[in-house]
Amino acid sequence: MTKAIEKKERIKWVDCLRGWAIILVVIGHFPINETLRMYIYSFHIPLFFILSGLTFNALKYSGIKEFIKHKAKTILLPYLCLNISYFAIWVVIMKIVNDSAITLFELFKGLIFANNDKVYLLNGPTWFLPTLFLIEVIAYLLIKYFKDDPKHLAIISSVLLLLGYAESIARPKLFMIWHMNSVPVGVFMFIMGYLFYKYYTNDEKTKEVVDKIKPYTGIIFIMIGLYFSLKNGKVSFGGNSYKSMIYTLISVFSSCFGYLVIFKRLSEEKSFNTIMSYIGKNTLFILGFHKVLLHFLKGFDVSVVYTMWGSIALAILSILLTTLFSMFVNKVCPFVIGKLEKTKSNIISFVIYTIISLILLVMYCI
Repeated sequence: MTKAIEKKERIKWVDCLRGWAIILVVIGHFPINETLRMYIYSFHIPLFFILSGLTFNALKYSGIKEFIKHKAKTILLPYLCLNISYFAIWVVIMKIVNDSAITLFELFKGLIFANNDKVYLLNGPTWFLPTLFLIEVIAYLLIKYFKDDPKHLAIISSVLLLLGYAESIARPKLFMIWHMNSVPVGVFMFIMGYLFYKYYTNDEKTKEVVDKIKPYTGIIFIMIGLYFSLKNGKVSFGGNSYKSMIYTLISVFSSCFGYLVIFKRLSEEKSFNTIMSYIGKNTLFILGFHKVLLHFLKGFDVSVVYTMWGSIALAILSILLTTLFSMFVNKVCPFVIGKLEKTKSNIISFVIYTIISLILLVMYCI
């Protein structure tokens, strides 16, 4: 089996780690202790970028047109469907709690710009998808242009990192569609993940060293990441705000590598792997719907939402509910998460989905 083919297969510890990343995203979106939120925000978005680069395979595409077409289907289509679906659910919630002060134009503008800084993106967490689309397109072009040469990719991605940081400290701050100002740093993280896996699979010494690292060493790396994240203060990869870039990079790579070491070992446990890998394979759906419960409870001003442990419990419940519901979506309407299959049942479910969405749109307008 060649390395190219080998890289196309799902890697169980990557799915587990992706599952952990989406759990952190969900917890971070509920009202929690600011110190905990600060730590989560210091690395959870870069972890997704790194994992995306780690599993990236440019060889499977014949050219840029095929690549963009595939990524539009698997990233931009889910972005659109997840937002339409969330809007439908939100309309029902707002009708129940009698609270809908946002105009349809504001909602549409938020959907187009995919940026919560100056417009209102109803399904806020989905900003990540258009940004990831841009990152993957740029990364693909760089990998093809530099013929997959590690040195050139490391240099150009480092230049992009510096450009991204320069924009982050520039004043006045620019408002950009699809968080384009976060893309240069995102490309750097993506390429770092790509190069790590390239060396891990092709260099026996690198693989041997990584595989021999003990889980307790991973905990040490996580502690280092925690220390520098708290020393650095709150950062925002979506908002392209990093404070000290040195501290940010130490925090990102220490935490990400620490969790990689730990989850690489934990994924060998069958029960753990089964649960976490399933969550990891359904991150799109969880990303798109985990805030439904929060919106609903906030609509009724439920006090437990505003307590630390109450929020964590609700975050876990939200993950559980969305994970269970993803089983239904995968079978009945997989197009919501970018799985386009021209089957009779899929076409019928798409038609029903469209009709229901239009009915709820009318409900919102009247």
